[in-house]
Amino acid sequence: MKYGTEYVNLLDLQSRFRFGAPTKEWYYGFIKRWSHRLKTMKSIRLEKLRAGVTKEVVNGWFLKLHSVLKKLDLLDKPSNIFNADESDFGFTVEVENHTTVLLTTSADGTCLPPYIICKSLRLYDQWCPKNVISGAVYNGTESGWIDENCFYEYLSKSFIPKTHHIARPLLLILDNHSTHLSIRTAKLAIKHNVHILCLPSHSTHLLQPLDVYTFKYVKTQWRNLLWEFNKSSRNKTLDKPDFVKLFAKLYDYALLPAHCSPSLAKAGIFPYDPRIIRQDKLINNGVNVSGCIENQNSIQRSLSVEYESTSRNEHSIS
Repeated sequence: MKYGTEYVNLLDLQSRFRFGAPTKEWYYGFIKRWSHRLKTMKSIRLEKLRAGVTKEVVNGWFLKLHSVLKKLDLLDKPSNIFNADESDFGFTVEVENHTTVLLTTSADGTCLPPYIICKSLRLYDQWCPKNVISGAVYNGTESGWIDENCFYEYLSKSFIPKTHHIARPLLLILDNHSTHLSIRTAKLAIKHNVHILCLPSHSTHLLQPLDVYTFKYVKTQWRNLLWEFNKSSRNKTLDKPDFVKLFAKLYDYALLPAHCSPSLAKAGIFPYDPRIIRQDKLINNGVNVSGCIENQNSIQRSLSVEYESTSRNEHSIS
């Protein structure tokens, strides 16, 4: 109901409904009409889901990826292929107190200024110094984690402005989180010719470039910076202004092209190479992942989510 109402309002389709919005009767009718395509998902432990990534899932992802890269003519354009992911950066080595940072890197090694999310509904000037990390954008949420509104603002105030000089289209690869999936986000991406492609669920430990390579190195360097800070400050608690200053050091020497561009290569995205994924990490269901290179015309159903970067002239709800 929530997404149906949002879709109707964004596309000004209220006149198609008796009361100006979808009702429960419409909802149940929609479920009945599309019962052959919809299914109920049961909750399963994340560790079990990650352990269950099959060759079919990975095969579908790479076939979809190649289809998108070819359609957008980006197979040889590393500066147009981006990957974004958020991660928590703790205030101490031991204590679970953190700030979330959304990082965006491209296949040519560029790292855009960070999008920093504080655990607070109100931001103070001293938390968001303008001259410490050039181009950084700040936001806050109650949980300290990214939400749908926060991601929309990342796209509108950070990613799109900081890539305006790059010829379109752009490809932005993300985790398949609900926070990334909204009608208004898709509409904004379409307007600016940004093609969003979401990774298959529960596969990021294998397919998310930042997780596969960059974050491993960056988190090690972050822990070293925390130890140095604790020693020099005599165990002073790291507050939010100090966090930004410390992260600026990390951004300057740990998020260099040499530490960013290999991540997309190690995930098989650029250069495009499905064979990079270790077969012993996948459940064998008889599908040959390396065959994605020779069989591009046999596109299987992808378990990823895709936002088309081309506009639509017609919109309908059935």
